[in-house]
Amino acid sequence: MAKINTSHSVNDPRYTAIREASAAAKENNDCSVVAIAAACDISYDDAHKAMKAEGRKDRQGALTSDILKAVKAVGFKAKKVDPQKFIKQYPGVHSTLKGVTTHHMDRFPKAWDDGKTYLLFTKRHIGAVVAGVNIDWTKGSSKRAVAIYEVTK
Repeated sequence: MAKINTSHSVNDPRYTAIREASAAAKENNDCSVVAIAAACDISYDDAHKAMKAEGRKDRQGALTSDILKAVKAVGFKAKKVDPQKFIKQYPGVHSTLKGVTTHHMDRFPKAWDDGKTYLLFTKRHIGAVVAGVNIDWTKGSSKRAVAIYEVTK
C-alpha cells in the first residue's frame, strides 16, 4: 500500500472558520462541536449551544448519543450507514477491505464523492465528510471509523 501523504492540510474555508471560532471560545476537546458545525453547515456557536444543551461541558468530549441528539436539535437527521456501502465501490482488491479510515476520502474519491454529508466516528474522535471531503484534522491520517452516519436535513 502506498504511503499516506501527511502533507494534506485541511485547506477548506469552512474548517478554518470553525477552528477560529473554537480558538476564540478557548475550547479544546470539541471535535463533536466542530463536526456538527461542518456537517450541518451551521456556525460553531450554534453547534456549541446545541451540544451544551445535550450535556456537553466546556473543554470535554461528548457521548455519541448526545452528538446525535444535538444533530437532531439543529434540524437534521442522522442515519447509520454500513461501511460496505463505500468499500464495495473501491477499485480492485481494495473492495475486500474490512473497514474505512479517515484517509479513504482522499484515496478513493469516487466512492465518497456522492454529494452527501457524513459524520465519521473513530474510537475517540468524530469528524465530518462533506461531498467527499474530510473536513477535519484527520485528513491525511488513517484513523479507523467505528461508525458512519449520513446527515440529512
